[in-house]
Amino acid sequence: MRLKKNNWNLFSMKVHVDHIVVIYEPWQLQDNDALSFTTDIWSSTSYSFISLTAHGINQEWKRDKYVLAIRELQGSHTADVINTAIREILEEWEIKQEV
Repeated sequence: MRLKKNNWNLFSMKVHVDHIVVIYEPWQLQDNDALSFTTDIWSSTSYSFISLTAHGINQEWKRDKYVLAIRELQGSHTADVINTAIREILEEWEIKQEV
């Protein structure tokens, strides 16, 4: 079910549950020898949000994806602002190797 309200697309809980893996422990990321990242930015006239998702293949050769953060993005969407937001999220998750 897809709803539309105030120019925001709202999706049902099933959509969110099917597409988001919530990580409660950082050790879950360590099951992957290598990670790749995707980011997305959503904007309205009043708010902007950035998300960072980690993708990997675990020891059992199954794809994993972890939404590391969804947070408000302050200021213009310049390379410096986006870089700072991503680096802060990576530091919070203690992801430092070869990024």
